[in-house]
Amino acid sequence: DIVLNQADSTINTNSTNVTLDAEFVGSGDVVTLNQGGDVTLFNAGDGVEVDGGTGYSGGLTVFTDSLGSGDTVVVKTSTAATTVNGDGGTVNVDATALIDNTDLTLNGSSEVNVTSLQGDVQAASSAGGLDIETISGASVEVVTGTGDATISSDSGDVTVDADQMTGINTLTIDGSSTYTVNNVATGVVVDANDDAATSGDAPLTGTLTVNTDAGASGVEVYTGTAATTVNSDTSNGGTITVEADELADDTALTLTGAAAVTVNDLVGDVSGGSATGTLTVTTADNAVASGD
Repeated sequence: DIVLNQADSTINTNSTNVTLDAEFVGSGDVVTLNQGGDVTLFNAGDGVEVDGGTGYSGGLTVFTDSLGSGDTVVVKTSTAATTVNGDGGTVNVDATALIDNTDLTLNGSSEVNVTSLQGDVQAASSAGGLDIETISGASVEVVTGTGDATISSDSGDVTVDADQMTGINTLTIDGSSTYTVNNVATGVVVDANDDAATSGDAPLTGTLTVNTDAGASGVEVYTGTAATTVNSDTSNGGTITVEADELADDTALTLTGAAAVTVNDLVGDVSGGSATGTLTVTTADNAVASGD
């Protein structure tokens, strides 16, 4: 084990399973990692930066200290699998070095901001808010935790597993990528037009597919401008509300499954031939139609 001092440190990791204790590293100090040995770093406190993004290719695991609400730790990922265990505060993760199809695993209660992502995010054990920005053209998979999540992505494909989200959670998505959101549970909000969010981003311009859990009730889907598909269970569909005010004219909203669906502020078109639940549609000019 290596106990780091109150200054910048550079660690050349020829061996595997190097353990670093950053308890005494000060705010503004950088721990730089080189070569390819796996590293576990403990006690990263407010203002500390862990830099695995330049000349480092080993597996990296970071445990923060107990952080206050205004405290921040910075982690630059390795090219290899990286795990961040956050305890309160905020962790800013620069994932530029993380290669495609490689996991960034997030655990704990910290709010986490991820930038320049092309790998995948596994955050099922994260309870803090999650904000992710991918590189352009990325094909990524994101497993959300139990906190709210925001994903911004352009010109790529994003698959989101929202299984850990509950009725107090909102998943906000924007950009021009194609999104598929799976395992949407009771009360979860999928917001692609920013009505339920506060970030001020423009509505999603990529296509959106939302797959709800069996029996999920009170699901809300805010569409973007492009074609949107909402699939519910074929026998136990639950209830879904679709806010379609951003859906462009002559653009399809496709509904399948047994859910009772309410569509509000529709300008585009509804394709419900594979839906067996009650459908109620209010158009943007306040004309109301309903049927079984």
